[in-house]
Amino acid sequence: MNVTLSPELQRRVDTKVQNGEYQSAEALVEEALQWYLSMEEEEGQTDEIKAAVREGLEQAERGEGVSLEEFDRHMRRNYGIPR
Repeated sequence: MNVTLSPELQRRVDTKVQNGEYQSAEALVEEALQWYLSMEEEEGQTDEIKAAVREGLEQAERGEGVSLEEFDRHMRRNYGIPR
């Protein structure tokens, strides 16, 4: 695959390679792409977490929640968590 960068990006990549931060332009681009893709995956996970929190808040507003004491008893009983 061949990728053409803007002159500004090419200059920045060249500078990082010349400074010894990366062995090659390919190494920099590969690391940047891996970082971007991992951030994209985390963003999807963040959306799932936000949806779960939103659902929990809605349940609490409807009175479907449990007290902290009840939750504590449940977790200790079901998972063998000592006091």
